[in-house]
Amino acid sequence: QRAQGAAYGEYAERGYLYVGIEPQETVRGDSVDVAFAVAEGRPSNVRMVHVAGNRGTREKVIRRELDVREGDRFRRSLLMRSQGDLMRLGFFENVDVGFEPAESTDVDITFKVKEKNVGTASAGAGYTGETGLTFFVEIGHNNVLGNGQALQLRLERGARREDYYVSFTEPWFRDSPTLLGFSVFNSQRDRD
Repeated sequence: QRAQGAAYGEYAERGYLYVGIEPQETVRGDSVDVAFAVAEGRPSNVRMVHVAGNRGTREKVIRRELDVREGDRFRRSLLMRSQGDLMRLGFFENVDVGFEPAESTDVDITFKVKEKNVGTASAGAGYTGETGLTFFVEIGHNNVLGNGQALQLRLERGARREDYYVSFTEPWFRDSPTLLGFSVFNSQRDRD
């Protein structure tokens, strides 16, 4: 079974789905030699790529991370790389990849994602001898409106201190892998 799995992985990596694996045994005294004859099939291409399970994240945000494209030769390494790239976005708890035979030797691939909460909010208060009593509120979201953009907002205010901070990041500016971001802040301190 290990040999079958290894053979399948090798042929799937090269773009072929195997037709069959036939073990051939040769008995020599108390030893057995086992050889696997692999019947190689025709090259497989990706017919359709489906995305499922995304409720808040737009499909284009997911598709731009995929190395697997419709019409390309089926490659297992690109499938695994795409799965890893989707997980590294930080928007999903899990990404399952499945593929099914389509017409002739082609395959249909499905990326099923399970989204997680990517927003944060916190509030608090503090006291120091220099600034007195201060209150702060901090809000952040790493997938604004499902577009994959990040927004951070922090407000801190006290008797002798005011801090305002806003940050925005667009990871795919004008649908190209160009990161664009900006931060705006204002700090005020009243000193003796």
